[in-house]
Amino acid sequence: MARIRGLRGWLVACLGAAGWVACGGSFLTGEPGEATSAATGTGGASASSATGSGTSSASQASSGVSSSSGSASASSSSAASTGTGGVVNPCPGSTDCVDDFVGHYNMIGDKDGVGSAALFNGISGITGDGADTLWVASNHTVRQIAIGAQQVTTIAGQPGVDGDDSGKTGTDCHFGTLGGIAFYSGAIYVADSSYRRVKKIDLGSKLCTYFTGDGSNGMKDGSFSQASFSAPGALTFFDTSLGYFYVADAGIIRTVSKIGDVTTVVPNPAFPLKAPGGITVSFDKNTAVTTLAITDSSANVVDLLTGNGNVWSGAKACGTGEASYLEGACDTVAKFNAPAGITRRGNIAIVADSNNNRLRQADAGKPNVPTQLLAGEGSAASQVGVGPKAKIDHPTALYLRVAQPTRLFIVEAKGTKIRMMELL
Repeated sequence: MARIRGLRGWLVACLGAAGWVACGGSFLTGEPGEATSAATGTGGASASSATGSGTSSASQASSGVSSSSGSASASSSSAASTGTGGVVNPCPGSTDCVDDFVGHYNMIGDKDGVGSAALFNGISGITGDGADTLWVASNHTVRQIAIGAQQVTTIAGQPGVDGDDSGKTGTDCHFGTLGGIAFYSGAIYVADSSYRRVKKIDLGSKLCTYFTGDGSNGMKDGSFSQASFSAPGALTFFDTSLGYFYVADAGIIRTVSKIGDVTTVVPNPAFPLKAPGGITVSFDKNTAVTTLAITDSSANVVDLLTGNGNVWSGAKACGTGEASYLEGACDTVAKFNAPAGITRRGNIAIVADSNNNRLRQADAGKPNVPTQLLAGEGSAASQVGVGPKAKIDHPTALYLRVAQPTRLFIVEAKGTKIRMMELL
């Protein structure tokens, strides 16, 4: 615990004073002063970012819902001090408190409601607007969560009803198996893995439309009506002047422009991705280099891909590949077990180490820097606690709300529950 707080104190002092480069960091570079709103999700999640000079960033996360096993130790929040937005802090005086937020531990359902009265059935992705609202993809639906009220409302699709259509609204819309989810400019975008499309839901009218993909099984690049996908999963949006969605599609990474044009950017057979789960994106304005940090759940590593235009290169950035748990130097010592969601706070990646029931921190751009345990004591249970003393059951998707108070939202327990962690 002392080591975690030491790292955090160093980050706050260093980043707040002079920016990451002055601290000796290298995962992302640029001048200080950026404001970032990041989202993550299983199968992918999205982000929108407001940037000043220097590095602009967006982050997101994660892979499909991971199975959980082991004991079931449900938790309940004790009434304590109430923070911004009316959300109660069960650990008054403490940061890094992992609390219950919405959903009921290991209770499956599709019920709208407040807090633990709401039920979920396999959340595959989570995203947010950087302020007061989250959205999740779950069991053929898109559901909205008001953070302050902890109110869950279905806004599109019907629970358990499979289908593929465009031009319908709200609960008359149909989706197949959903993967990643992203927010951008008043709309929600979801990867429909079953029907090989990315679909758009306008948040004002609730109109559901095809955004890109012709529905055929393939890897064809092209315009929104000509491009084809194989199994779109992880999805995130990175907001620069151009703006791209990044989609993990059957082991490769593809970009989608704001108008739906698709380009394959990482088809490199010399750097295969076995099971890309989460993607987080950054862009260095000084060098015009884009960096993707990608969790590869089957390979038990975090990969780092960098590109400038159409030229991309990749490298294993963190994890030995052995399915185990060990903190240590990213490239030679650290071990993960089915890493899923990923997001980024400043220049530190936060990884949902699913089968280890933990949240980990890593500077994937500096291979000799040790990973750090952020939260979770390792058992497959769900219990309120501070940092490493909390219990988190197979975390998958992540979404980081950077606006104060900074909060990390964590999907756990086969996608039946969302936890909230308030960070310093």
